[in-house]
Amino acid sequence: MAATGKVLGTVTSVVGEAKATAADGTVRILQVGDLVFADEVLTTSAAGSINIALESGKTLDCGGDTDLTLHDSILAVGAAPAAPTGDVASLQAAIAAGADPTKIAEATAAGGAPAAGGGLDGGGGTPVIIDQVNTSGVVTSGFPTEGGEIAFTSPEFQLLPIVEVPPVVSVSVQVAVDVGTTPGEGPVTVPTHPAQISAGSVPLIEGTDGETSRTVDFVIRLDKVFDQDVTVTYHIVSGPADASQNIDAAQTPSDYNGQLTGTVTIPAGQTEFIVTVNIVQDHLVENNENFSIVLSDPVNATIDPNASTAVVTILDDDTAPVAHADTNWAQEDAQLTATGNVVAGQDNTAGAPSGTFADTQDTDADGDVPHVTTVGTFQGSYGSLALNADGTYTYTLNNGNAAVQGLDTGETLTDTFNYTVSDGVNTPSSSSLSVTIFGTNDTPTITVVSGAEGTVNEAALASGSNPASNAEFVTGSFMVADTDGLDDVQSVTINGHTVAIGSLVGATFDGSAGTITVNSFANGIANFTYELKHAARARSRTTPTGVQTVSVGW
Repeated sequence: MAATGKVLGTVTSVVGEAKATAADGTVRILQVGDLVFADEVLTTSAAGSINIALESGKTLDCGGDTDLTLHDSILAVGAAPAAPTGDVASLQAAIAAGADPTKIAEATAAGGAPAAGGGLDGGGGTPVIIDQVNTSGVVTSGFPTEGGEIAFTSPEFQLLPIVEVPPVVSVSVQVAVDVGTTPGEGPVTVPTHPAQISAGSVPLIEGTDGETSRTVDFVIRLDKVFDQDVTVTYHIVSGPADASQNIDAAQTPSDYNGQLTGTVTIPAGQTEFIVTVNIVQDHLVENNENFSIVLSDPVNATIDPNASTAVVTILDDDTAPVAHADTNWAQEDAQLTATGNVVAGQDNTAGAPSGTFADTQDTDADGDVPHVTTVGTFQGSYGSLALNADGTYTYTLNNGNAAVQGLDTGETLTDTFNYTVSDGVNTPSSSSLSVTIFGTNDTPTITVVSGAEGTVNEAALASGSNPASNAEFVTGSFMVADTDGLDDVQSVTINGHTVAIGSLVGATFDGSAGTITVNSFANGIANFTYELKHAARARSRTTPTGVQTVSVGW
């Protein structure tokens, strides 16, 4: 059960652990503000303490390992004595006058004093009054108890030398920023005062011969000024830096040169050293190339593991030439030559019966001028081509070629020539020149077949000397031709009489002395019969031969 005794005070501070145990064994852990009661046992831990403000206005302090039973009498400790009552005062005065208090005092409840009629055997003890002889004072031992003094000399401090931490060495790459067109789109230009960039990995345009030279600066740098010389070894290696790479292996760079290995010294008081590598410019189309600088073996410094290498990528800006197809034209019996330039290019359309024609300029994006490597005179199917190194050419049509002469209006043939250009360095490029040959409407011809000539005799006429003979008839043939094809022949005219080619068979043509009758016509060959109708007027004694004029139309 909880404490029920009189309240003795209030806890004002607690250090460590303090407990109050009631008569029934109930234990309370005391905290500031808790009340303590009479008949409780107060205990503290070994390093604990507790302060209690008592109801009497006094303070109770208990240190470590306290085990104290609390009574209400603790409130009277140190209190002033109470003033005596009236009976007590008179008794004290009688005693002071020499009277015996046992004889003059009133009888007690137990029997009383004799003066009051009480018996001597009534019991009651004689009180013993114990007064403090002296007031409290300081107890001394009678001899000095202070501790002795020990004197120490003042220490002298010796300053140790300051050990300076060695600097950290790192490397970065510094190049000029190229300002120009993207590789593959034209010549690259570099400004007069290019900006500088510095980083652990940078790209650099390779460039071509004749342009501004290019360099790469690797900056080996300390992170602070040092009072001693710092040395470090560097190696320029092909490809990205690789810890497994043998940096002493022979290098065979293609796009860079310079001192590819060495040991540099950064003097005391300075913070950097620059290693310069030259970029080898060329015209070759090649892959981009990487190379790195690797630091090792530092003296009076350590290498920053995050900046012990720097990488440069050389971007190839070279391109191969590209040849483009070219076209031109010629025409049967009219335009027998065609000229142009397969490298420089030009428009060739003017005068062409139809279509558009042009020589397309061959290109090389890095500015190289291509030239023709297949120079000379070449025979085509319908003509010849004379081609020069600068790309100029002349095509001459073989106008006597049967296929050419067989072209009609609207019909064409094509003569094609392959050629190759080069920039002198990279892979050549090939293309072709195609010449379109236009036809014309050729004039048809008609000729008497050799050996078909004949002779008639007036004697066979009715009025002649031998009318029974058939000497007034003769047969023969003539040939109709057109290089554009017989389907191009529309008609035949004999002695001014025109007959459509489809009506030629059975047609008759009158001459001055007789008549021609066409008996058949196939594949351009017409078979005919000539009949002498009357005697020709004699110019001499020799009998004349009849002559007919023949022509064809188209």
